[in-house]
Amino acid sequence: MKRIFLFFMLIISSLVLFSQESILLTSGKRLKIQAINLDSVQYVFYKTQNGKIKVMDREEVFSWTRSDSVEVIFYKPACEDVCFKIDQMRDYLHGIADASDKKCPFPTIIGIAGGAAAGVFVTPIVSPLVPAAVALGCGLPRPQINKFKINEKYANNPHYAEGYTQTIRRKRVINAVIGGGIGLVAGIITATVLVKSE
Repeated sequence: MKRIFLFFMLIISSLVLFSQESILLTSGKRLKIQAINLDSVQYVFYKTQNGKIKVMDREEVFSWTRSDSVEVIFYKPACEDVCFKIDQMRDYLHGIADASDKKCPFPTIIGIAGGAAAGVFVTPIVSPLVPAAVALGCGLPRPQINKFKINEKYANNPHYAEGYTQTIRRKRVINAVIGGGIGLVAGIITATVLVKSE
């Protein structure tokens, strides 16, 4: 029994160690990885959590966070005045990555409702304009960083706030468009069924 327990503890601890390594891309995407190979000057080879070996251009990688939580920076600012410095870029990308993990179901629900109503009550030629208007409405208001639960160390950080709010805004629009498309199709099918049943 002890051997089985120790075996399971070994597996769990190895999974925890794997999940602690990650790479942060310059796009703001955070990838959890098992291992990384930095032998190439131009490319970064890494092993995904599924065990697949992947490669990407080194310029696409901002940093690698090792299993001991040490962050290795790859990003090199290409200019001195108008671009982000390393710390600013890190905060901005962490804002994007954190916002990417946040769920935004409300725009999807509004999009579905608007699309469904347009599909049932509006002519087929004009009906796609309703979900488009809903998506525009979801994207127009600029999100306020103080309305979200974020790590306290980023509370007054303008670079983190910029990355976070831009990503939330984009997610709202995308979710509203997807919801609008689903609702529109459902509405048109419903309207067609109702017409045929009369």
